[in-house]
Amino acid sequence: MKNRAWRAFVSCLALSIVSLQAAAQEAPAASPQSVTGHLSGFWDEFNQVWSHSDYERFRLEYENDAFFNTDRNYTDGVRMTLKRGSGKATSYDPDKLGLIPPLNTESEKGDCDAPEKPAGDDTPGAKPNPAKATKAHEDLPCYRAAYSMVLGQNMYTASDIHLKPDQIPAKDHPYGAWLYVGLHREVYSSDERYWQYGFDVGCIGPCALGQPAQNFIHKYITDSPSPQGWGSQIHNELGVEFRYEHAWRAYRYVFGRRDGEALRLGRSYAGAPLAFDVRPSVSFGLGNIQTYGGFGATARFGWFRSTYETMRLDTHPIESLARNDGEVPDGNASGDDENADGRKVSRLAASRKETGRAAGGDSGGSWVSKTELFGFTRVNANLVAYNAMLQGGLFNTSSPKTVGARPYIAEYELGVAAAYGQFSMSVSTVTRHEWDTSGFRYGQHFGRIAVEFATHF
Repeated sequence: MKNRAWRAFVSCLALSIVSLQAAAQEAPAASPQSVTGHLSGFWDEFNQVWSHSDYERFRLEYENDAFFNTDRNYTDGVRMTLKRGSGKATSYDPDKLGLIPPLNTESEKGDCDAPEKPAGDDTPGAKPNPAKATKAHEDLPCYRAAYSMVLGQNMYTASDIHLKPDQIPAKDHPYGAWLYVGLHREVYSSDERYWQYGFDVGCIGPCALGQPAQNFIHKYITDSPSPQGWGSQIHNELGVEFRYEHAWRAYRYVFGRRDGEALRLGRSYAGAPLAFDVRPSVSFGLGNIQTYGGFGATARFGWFRSTYETMRLDTHPIESLARNDGEVPDGNASGDDENADGRKVSRLAASRKETGRAAGGDSGGSWVSKTELFGFTRVNANLVAYNAMLQGGLFNTSSPKTVGARPYIAEYELGVAAAYGQFSMSVSTVTRHEWDTSGFRYGQHFGRIAVEFATHF
């Protein structure tokens, strides 16, 4: 089993390197042209964004099956994220796009904020010709980058915490924990696409502090019996995990009258019309903790902003950023919106104008209080090549209890999210099903709470 897992790990690693190399080569000439160059550019852009961020947000996520009065398998998870983002917007060419938008390591403002420039006359001192003037990159979408530092811990136990190590059934989930820190790049584009990728680094085993953490929670918070099986937990191994996710633009319907005008129900307090959207996504992970690939979709119904930089999608709840990026399009079939003087303008152009405002133009880069309230559901399916929390360490094979692979995972989430000003919160339930190679199904339910707010550390 370990040999097969190792071959799968090496194959996925080679495939990822080739994919990232291709992405770098397809990016504009100013981008790094190799994986090594991309990593160097990644670090340069991180330093730039982190040192000169336009906003900073803190997010706390907590997951526990105690919401369903159980204490088994994936039993507890906590994740703290500090994010800093740039208001500078940069254009990219979708026709030359690889896996991700190119890095921007320039110190000046993004080219999406560039003023009009003369066309057809590069003579020094020549006067611009208004008839030939064009805007830089007028027809290209723009993106903003943000970087997140993450600290998290996940804990796993057998199905009955009262059982001692020698009493735990052979196919039951092993005890174990994963403690990690991460650095991730997030990209939000004006055409509503989203990317996230980065590394988590940490350890599994006693070094992950699962036993003392759970004993503390059970003794001082939940007043529950102490788990008896930590003596058989997965043994120590350092872990590195590369994670990638991409979400496409949403398929959206804004409820309106027959004349196409958006329904204003609740807009006076929500600041957005009633709408429904569905957004597909794909993700994969590569490392000695988990190696997997999957796809899914998230649907929302309610009052929410739908323009530039409004939502992040990953395996955690939906995150709504409380930033003023203009009005929600009215959903007319032509794909155009009317300007203040009644003329048609493309949504891309309108989105670019809002980009400039949010980056420090008309709104001065400030946060504007707006309210969101919507229900959401997410479905996701993963194919797992390796899971150290079940199969033990990839390199340290001394764990006293491991189980076979459960390569097929399907889960769905149902919840509600709300935001006001710079504060947002979501509450949801998750149902997860796993199948082993014999077709036996394992099921679990757990709850998830997430809060997010602006801060300055």
